[in-house]
Amino acid sequence: MVTDDDIREFQLHRIRNTPGAGGLGFIETDNPMKRKANTSVKTNKQTSSIILPAPINHEVMSSMDIMNKSFETIGLRGEYARFVGDPAPNFAMMVYGKPFRGKSSWSMCFAHELARTIAPVFYWATEEGISKTLQEKIGRLGVAHPRLDFGKKLPSDLSKYRFVFIDSVTDSGLDSKALRELKASHPWIGFVYVFQATKDGKFRGDNTFAHDMDTILNVDDEGIVQAEKRRFGGTGTMPSVKPNPGE
Repeated sequence: MVTDDDIREFQLHRIRNTPGAGGLGFIETDNPMKRKANTSVKTNKQTSSIILPAPINHEVMSSMDIMNKSFETIGLRGEYARFVGDPAPNFAMMVYGKPFRGKSSWSMCFAHELARTIAPVFYWATEEGISKTLQEKIGRLGVAHPRLDFGKKLPSDLSKYRFVFIDSVTDSGLDSKALRELKASHPWIGFVYVFQATKDGKFRGDNTFAHDMDTILNVDDEGIVQAEKRRFGGTGTMPSVKPNPGE
């Protein structure tokens, strides 16, 4: 039979193991296996249950406080900001299109812009790797920069980078869960994911990928980059290749 003492001990056990309950305080007894609550804690005599203070909800904020709050962005400017807005630091962007439409070219130009104006970038070239074709593409696009690194594999340490491009996710073998975990474990990094497209023009992969994206860009058959989703604002379209990205 469960007694009132058993119930009380169970309640105290839950409080001791509940984050944020440390302020209640406990008094040690002669038996180290049992402790009783500090007398400053209020109890309900009828039910012998402990009355806890109302929890503070840190996820609730008044509309006025929200309007007065400053939110961090990456500080994107110029034509790219006009197109995709000024993203939050841990943004997720999808770029997809059919072969030879310019999805990798646009992504490399964007990576160059981020490296040139903001911070170091790692470009994971899963398809080309470090190769002659990659060298030719970097030269043709004019995107060589000291803060833009390329690699065939993803480094185990990404602490020096603010932005990571994966070209392509389809070839990398990463599923939506792996991308979500990678992003969550690197909250200071903005990610750009390049996807291959199917014959009918849809990105290759399940819809879970799209749900996790802040921005979705599609390179059409004419080589024009169009936005299907823009969480951070922006307007218009862009060509997949700029005539001269700059230095």
